[in-house]
Amino acid sequence: MAGVRAALWLVGAVFIAAAASHVQAACPANEGPGDGYFMYVWDDAFFNNGDCPGADPANWGNEADCFEQAWSSQSLRSKLWASVRTDVPAERRVSRIALSKIKDIVAGSAAGSASCATAAAANLKATLREAHDASVDVEVYALLATSDAAFSEKDHALMVVAWNEHCADTAAEQFDGIAINNEHFSSIKCVSGAEADMVTFLDDMAEAKANAGTLPVHMSLGWHWGWCSVSGGVPNDIEWGGVTKKATEHMIDILDSFDVQVAWNTAATMADRAHDAGYQYFVDNYSGSKQFYVLAYLNEVDDCRQSFFPVDSCATGDLTEQGVWDAFDDMVDAAAVTSAVAVPLARGGLHYYRGVYSTGFPGWPEHDAAPVIPCVPCADNVACADSGYCQADGTCAESCEVASGVQGCGTCEIAAGADACQACAAGSDEILDYYKRDGTTEKRCCMADGADASRCACGSDETRISNGHCLSCDGDKVVDASGACACPE
Repeated sequence: MAGVRAALWLVGAVFIAAAASHVQAACPANEGPGDGYFMYVWDDAFFNNGDCPGADPANWGNEADCFEQAWSSQSLRSKLWASVRTDVPAERRVSRIALSKIKDIVAGSAAGSASCATAAAANLKATLREAHDASVDVEVYALLATSDAAFSEKDHALMVVAWNEHCADTAAEQFDGIAINNEHFSSIKCVSGAEADMVTFLDDMAEAKANAGTLPVHMSLGWHWGWCSVSGGVPNDIEWGGVTKKATEHMIDILDSFDVQVAWNTAATMADRAHDAGYQYFVDNYSGSKQFYVLAYLNEVDDCRQSFFPVDSCATGDLTEQGVWDAFDDMVDAAAVTSAVAVPLARGGLHYYRGVYSTGFPGWPEHDAAPVIPCVPCADNVACADSGYCQADGTCAESCEVASGVQGCGTCEIAAGADACQACAAGSDEILDYYKRDGTTEKRCCMADGADASRCACGSDETRISNGHCLSCDGDKVVDASGACACPE
């Protein structure tokens, strides 16, 4: 145990040394597809479907018929994608989500291919492929939330890495990072006799980061974790890695990104609590290489001031979708709050999808996908239905069933790895028409062997291929061996 503790102390020292250099990385290791919001997608989401009595806040916690697993089918996922990217203004788009209910699916990934071939694994792969398609283009972090004293998420991070290595057939089926929600620190913060437990929490966080390998790690932090008394000005200083500083400053050193649970619904208090959580420390050390999200609660809570969930009367906040957008805009604007508390480099975080966001509740419009196109039999050059994959017999299916004599369209793979509605000749490197579900066509790369995307030609300003699309790498990133954008080694 002494050897393990020494090793973890060394990990902490490495983090501290990196922070002390104050050198901004020319190529951030965790730069998302845009400056969008971060959003949690928990197990269950409110849908006004079937037996649900209506989109009324009164039904939120009392009607089991109103809740479904948010990404269990293609039709439900289409609503998620509409809510984050395709049915919202560009300045309100979500560019990164934390996807829950994945731990049991990825748990057996290292054991071999059998665990990668379950129905649940197929559904997860489809979810990741859809998220990474250029029409959605959202990063997906695996959400780990056991939230126990043992910090079990550090071990579960290995499962996510194993999924990417053993189960994902393509880069599009891999997770982009790991998100951790562990609230145990709240129960030991500044408790007499728990000093060693707080150090252990930091050790475990650093181990989770190490176990994640090259995957970036995000975590949700309490706004007050760096203080024993905010009003009294008593910091929660911890010696870790040979350096003493506030607990949240150590955490900012360790993590690649983080959201701060500010638990309030007015911009000024949200910004104040972001500062309490270490916003200025982030600005001074990591503003070019990490992300700082201010998390807005969008679910029902006991104290209405802590959330934007609609209630009949609340002393603070505009409890509507526009209200949370205004709060995000105002917290970064010195004129809207004050120059002392504005947090211009912070981004908005949403907790959570269909807690109230996109439910259709009063003041919260439901974001939905395009109208469903009736399913028609698949023939040569015929588009597929939006409601599913169009099979040779004219029926719709949730997943692609490619077998001898079966013509699938949409995102179905006809040959091994071929992303087109035409079969690729052996060894072909031609560009074929891709028949889209709306009946239009576009050029996509035909990869007969499913492995070598470099044979497909892209424009001079396009440097990589994802799901058959030519895309550009951001900033200083380059194409790595897997065909993904990454910082040069």
